[in-house]
Amino acid sequence: MNKKNYLSLVVLLVLLVSCSMQERIVFNEDMGGRYESVVDLSQLMALGAQGRPASVDKKKEKMDTLVVFNDFLETYKDSIATLPAAK
Repeated sequence: MNKKNYLSLVVLLVLLVSCSMQERIVFNEDMGGRYESVVDLSQLMALGAQGRPASVDKKKEKMDTLVVFNDFLETYKDSIATLPAAK
């Protein structure tokens, strides 16, 4: 439970620090007016873009993985020779 609280606190702090909020109330001479609220999320968007690939349209290159056990056995033959017969 403590880890969840800590994680929630960290997420909340990142959200609060990474965006700036501006609030403004403008009054007219007849005591009317308007309320303006501006939220700048550019820093949060930049933080989110760090994990994204540079180009979305770029095709992913597929790679095959090949494991040659003979090479593995040859490399570690000294360690394998010291193992008991049961293993």
